[in-house]
Amino acid sequence: MMFPLDGISKALSEQGQVIRDIYRNPEIAPDEKRQLIDTLYYREIELAHIPNESLQQTRAALGAAP
Repeated sequence: MMFPLDGISKALSEQGQVIRDIYRNPEIAPDEKRQLIDTLYYREIELAHIPNESLQQTRAALGAAP
């Protein structure tokens, strides 16, 4: 299964911008900021796994070492 990597890259970039915006927003309480940012980091990690898994599947299909 192939995914457009530029779409994943764009999503990660946009989430990074949202994290920076949350960090700079003085109207959000620190504990709420931490929760929001942690959630976004978790989503970034999940997104980053997509191309890694795709690459592993491609290598396995081609008989290459992981």
